[in-house]
Amino acid sequence: MNISGEYLVCNRTDAGHWFERIVLNDRDDAIWGWILPLERPTDAPVRFSGKRVGEDRFLARLAPRRGSWRLNGRMDGQIVWDQSGQTILTGQRRNGAAGSALRFVGEHDPRLDIRASGIAGRGLHAHREIRAGEEITPIRGQMTRVQTPYSVRITDEQHCEPHGFIRYVNHACVANALIDASNTARPVLRAKTDIAPGDEISFDYIENEGQIVGGFECQCDAPEHRIS
Repeated sequence: MNISGEYLVCNRTDAGHWFERIVLNDRDDAIWGWILPLERPTDAPVRFSGKRVGEDRFLARLAPRRGSWRLNGRMDGQIVWDQSGQTILTGQRRNGAAGSALRFVGEHDPRLDIRASGIAGRGLHAHREIRAGEEITPIRGQMTRVQTPYSVRITDEQHCEPHGFIRYVNHACVANALIDASNTARPVLRAKTDIAPGDEISFDYIENEGQIVGGFECQCDAPEHRIS
Protein backbone atom coordinates (compact mmCIF):
# COMPACT_ATOMS: atom_id res chain seq x y z
CA MET A 1 0.00 0.00 0.00
CA ASN A 2 1.28 3.47 -0.90
CA ILE A 3 2.25 5.57 2.15
CA SER A 4 2.63 8.98 0.45
CA GLY A 5 1.15 11.93 2.30
CA GLU A 6 1.69 14.73 4.78
CA TYR A 7 2.06 13.53 8.37
CA LEU A 8 1.62 15.55 11.54
CA VAL A 9 4.50 14.29 13.66
CA CYS A 10 5.06 14.60 17.40
CA ASN A 11 8.72 14.32 18.44
CA ARG A 12 9.16 12.99 21.96
CA THR A 13 12.11 13.42 24.32
CA ASP A 14 12.55 13.16 28.08
CA ALA A 15 12.50 16.97 28.17
CA GLY A 16 9.17 17.31 26.35
CA HIS A 17 7.73 17.16 22.85
CA TRP A 18 7.17 19.31 19.77
CA PHE A 19 5.44 18.98 16.40
CA GLU A 20 6.65 18.95 12.78
CA ARG A 21 5.33 17.94 9.37
CA ILE A 22 6.80 15.08 7.36
CA VAL A 23 5.94 15.18 3.66
CA LEU A 24 6.54 11.64 2.44
CA ASN A 25 6.61 10.36 -1.15
CA ASP A 26 6.51 6.65 -1.99
CA ARG A 27 7.03 5.28 -5.51
CA ASP A 28 8.40 1.93 -6.64
CA ASP A 29 9.80 1.25 -3.14
CA ALA A 30 11.75 4.55 -3.19
CA ILE A 31 11.05 6.96 -0.30
CA TRP A 32 11.83 10.68 -0.28
CA GLY A 33 10.49 13.90 1.15
CA TRP A 34 10.91 16.71 3.67
CA ILE A 35 10.76 17.28 7.42
CA LEU A 36 9.25 20.76 7.86
CA PRO A 37 9.20 22.86 11.05
CA LEU A 38 5.78 23.60 12.54
CA GLU A 39 6.32 24.91 16.07
CA ARG A 40 10.05 25.75 15.96
CA PRO A 41 10.51 28.14 13.02
CA THR A 42 14.25 28.43 13.62
CA ASP A 43 14.64 24.77 12.58
CA ALA A 44 15.70 24.29 8.95
CA PRO A 45 13.73 22.01 6.61
CA VAL A 46 15.44 18.66 6.16
CA ARG A 47 15.15 16.49 3.07
CA PHE A 48 15.44 12.71 3.21
CA SER A 49 15.61 9.80 0.80
CA GLY A 50 15.68 6.05 1.21
CA LYS A 51 13.73 2.90 0.44
CA ARG A 52 11.06 0.58 1.77
CA VAL A 53 12.48 -2.52 3.41
CA GLY A 54 9.17 -4.31 3.81
CA GLU A 55 5.46 -3.70 3.46
CA ASP A 56 5.34 -1.43 6.50
CA ARG A 57 8.90 -0.18 7.11
CA PHE A 58 11.37 2.18 5.46
CA LEU A 59 14.91 3.45 6.04
CA ALA A 60 16.07 6.90 4.93
CA ARG A 61 19.11 9.11 5.14
CA LEU A 62 18.68 12.74 6.20
CA ALA A 63 20.33 15.34 3.98
CA PRO A 64 19.98 18.68 5.77
CA ARG A 65 20.34 22.14 4.36
CA ARG A 66 23.09 24.34 5.75
CA GLY A 67 23.51 24.50 9.49
CA SER A 68 21.14 21.73 10.59
CA TRP A 69 22.08 19.59 13.59
CA ARG A 70 20.74 16.51 11.76
CA LEU A 71 23.87 16.24 9.58
CA ASN A 72 24.34 12.71 8.24
CA GLY A 73 21.36 11.48 10.23
CA ARG A 74 19.14 8.50 9.54
CA MET A 75 15.45 7.79 9.93
CA ASP A 76 13.78 4.46 10.59
CA GLY A 77 10.01 4.54 10.01
CA GLN A 78 7.23 2.05 10.65
CA ILE A 79 3.70 2.32 9.19
CA VAL A 80 0.47 1.15 10.84
CA TRP A 81 -2.97 1.40 9.19
CA ASP A 82 -5.48 2.38 11.87
CA GLN A 83 -9.08 1.17 11.95
CA SER A 84 -10.21 4.81 11.57
CA GLY A 85 -8.62 4.96 8.12
CA GLN A 86 -5.63 7.02 9.23
CA THR A 87 -2.05 6.04 8.44
CA ILE A 88 0.16 6.08 11.54
CA LEU A 89 3.91 6.68 11.22
CA THR A 90 6.20 5.74 14.10
CA GLY A 91 9.93 5.45 14.37
CA GLN A 92 13.08 7.29 15.28
CA ARG A 93 15.74 9.40 13.68
CA ARG A 94 19.32 9.87 14.70
CA ASN A 95 21.90 12.65 14.30
CA GLY A 96 24.91 10.77 12.98
CA ALA A 97 26.17 7.39 14.10
CA ALA A 98 26.80 8.53 17.69
CA GLY A 99 23.74 10.75 18.05
CA SER A 100 20.88 9.99 20.40
CA ALA A 101 17.65 8.67 18.91
CA LEU A 102 14.67 11.02 18.60
CA ARG A 103 11.41 9.07 18.76
CA PHE A 104 8.39 10.27 16.84
CA VAL A 105 4.80 9.34 16.06
CA GLY A 106 2.73 10.84 13.25
CA GLU A 107 -0.73 10.76 11.69
CA HIS A 108 -1.91 11.18 8.10
CA ASP A 109 -5.56 11.72 7.19
CA PRO A 110 -6.45 13.12 3.73
CA ARG A 111 -9.61 14.70 5.17
CA LEU A 112 -7.65 16.95 7.55
CA ASP A 113 -5.29 19.90 7.20
CA ILE A 114 -3.44 22.15 9.66
CA ARG A 115 -3.11 25.81 8.74
CA ALA A 116 -3.53 29.34 10.09
CA SER A 117 -6.56 29.60 12.34
CA GLY A 118 -9.21 32.30 12.46
CA ILE A 119 -9.43 31.66 16.22
CA ALA A 120 -5.85 31.34 17.48
CA GLY A 121 -2.48 30.30 16.05
CA ARG A 122 -2.84 27.22 13.86
CA GLY A 123 -5.97 25.11 13.69
CA LEU A 124 -7.29 21.86 12.29
CA HIS A 125 -9.38 22.31 9.12
CA ALA A 126 -11.49 19.99 7.01
CA HIS A 127 -9.93 19.23 3.64
CA ARG A 128 -13.04 17.30 2.59
CA GLU A 129 -16.66 17.34 3.73
CA ILE A 130 -17.27 15.69 7.11
CA ARG A 131 -20.85 14.77 7.99
CA ALA A 132 -22.52 15.21 11.39
CA GLY A 133 -21.85 12.15 13.57
CA GLU A 134 -18.73 11.14 11.62
CA GLU A 135 -15.54 10.33 13.48
CA ILE A 136 -12.94 13.01 12.79
CA THR A 137 -9.89 11.66 14.60
CA PRO A 138 -9.04 9.30 17.46
CA ILE A 139 -7.59 10.94 20.56
CA ARG A 140 -4.15 9.43 21.04
CA GLY A 141 -1.44 10.27 23.53
CA GLN A 142 -0.17 9.75 27.04
CA MET A 143 -2.90 9.08 29.61
CA THR A 144 -2.53 10.81 32.96
CA ARG A 145 -4.55 11.69 36.03
CA VAL A 146 -3.41 15.32 35.77
CA GLN A 147 -5.21 17.98 33.72
CA THR A 148 -2.91 20.37 31.80
CA PRO A 149 -3.55 23.31 29.42
CA TYR A 150 -3.37 20.93 26.41
CA SER A 151 -4.86 17.75 27.84
CA VAL A 152 -8.26 16.34 26.84
CA ARG A 153 -10.59 15.08 29.56
CA ILE A 154 -11.65 11.46 29.03
CA THR A 155 -13.13 10.88 32.51
CA ASP A 156 -12.91 12.83 35.78
CA GLU A 157 -9.77 10.86 36.61
CA GLN A 158 -8.32 10.34 33.15
CA HIS A 159 -6.83 12.96 30.82
CA CYS A 160 -4.97 12.53 27.53
CA GLU A 161 -1.91 14.60 26.64
CA PRO A 162 -2.44 14.38 22.84
CA HIS A 163 0.20 13.76 20.20
CA GLY A 164 -2.02 13.89 17.11
CA PHE A 165 -4.44 16.13 15.22
CA ILE A 166 -6.48 16.86 18.34
CA ARG A 167 -3.55 18.99 19.56
CA TYR A 168 -4.51 21.64 16.97
CA VAL A 169 -8.27 21.75 17.60
CA ASN A 170 -9.15 25.19 18.99
CA HIS A 171 -11.97 26.10 21.34
CA ALA A 172 -15.16 27.67 20.02
CA CYS A 173 -18.19 28.66 22.08
CA VAL A 174 -20.39 27.43 19.23
CA ALA A 175 -18.42 24.36 18.12
CA ASN A 176 -18.87 21.96 15.21
CA ALA A 177 -17.31 18.94 16.96
CA LEU A 178 -17.29 17.25 20.37
CA ILE A 179 -15.27 14.75 22.39
CA ASP A 180 -16.91 11.32 22.36
CA ALA A 181 -15.48 9.29 25.25
CA SER A 182 -18.33 6.78 25.43
CA ASN A 183 -15.62 4.18 24.74
CA THR A 184 -12.91 5.27 27.17
CA ALA A 185 -10.48 2.81 25.59
CA ARG A 186 -10.76 4.67 22.28
CA PRO A 187 -12.05 8.25 22.67
CA VAL A 188 -12.57 10.22 19.46
CA LEU A 189 -13.35 13.69 18.17
CA ARG A 190 -16.72 13.50 16.41
CA ALA A 191 -18.51 15.97 14.13
CA LYS A 192 -21.41 17.71 15.86
CA THR A 193 -22.63 19.34 12.64
CA ASP A 194 -21.83 18.98 8.95
CA ILE A 195 -18.37 20.47 8.32
CA ALA A 196 -17.65 21.87 4.87
CA PRO A 197 -14.24 21.74 3.12
CA GLY A 198 -12.12 24.61 4.43
CA ASP A 199 -14.01 24.99 7.71
CA GLU A 200 -11.99 25.06 10.92
CA ILE A 201 -12.82 22.23 13.32
CA SER A 202 -13.45 23.18 16.94
CA PHE A 203 -14.88 21.83 20.18
CA ASP A 204 -16.17 23.53 23.32
CA TYR A 205 -13.43 23.27 25.95
CA ILE A 206 -15.79 24.23 28.77
CA GLU A 207 -18.30 21.55 27.80
CA ASN A 208 -15.60 18.88 27.88
CA GLU A 209 -13.08 20.11 30.42
CA GLY A 210 -15.14 22.03 32.95
CA GLN A 211 -12.54 24.22 34.63
CA ILE A 212 -9.73 25.28 32.26
CA VAL A 213 -6.16 24.99 33.54
CA GLY A 214 -4.28 28.24 32.94
CA GLY A 215 -7.25 29.97 31.27
CA PHE A 216 -7.17 32.00 28.05
CA GLU A 217 -9.08 34.71 26.24
CA CYS A 218 -11.56 33.26 23.74
CA GLN A 219 -11.21 34.72 20.24
CA CYS A 220 -13.90 32.75 18.42
CA ASP A 221 -16.61 34.60 16.49
CA ALA A 222 -19.53 33.68 18.79
CA PRO A 223 -21.67 36.70 19.89
CA GLU A 224 -21.25 35.66 23.54
CA HIS A 225 -18.17 33.95 25.00
CA ARG A 226 -18.09 31.20 27.58
CA ILE A 227 -14.39 31.85 28.27
CA SER A 228 -12.98 35.31 28.92
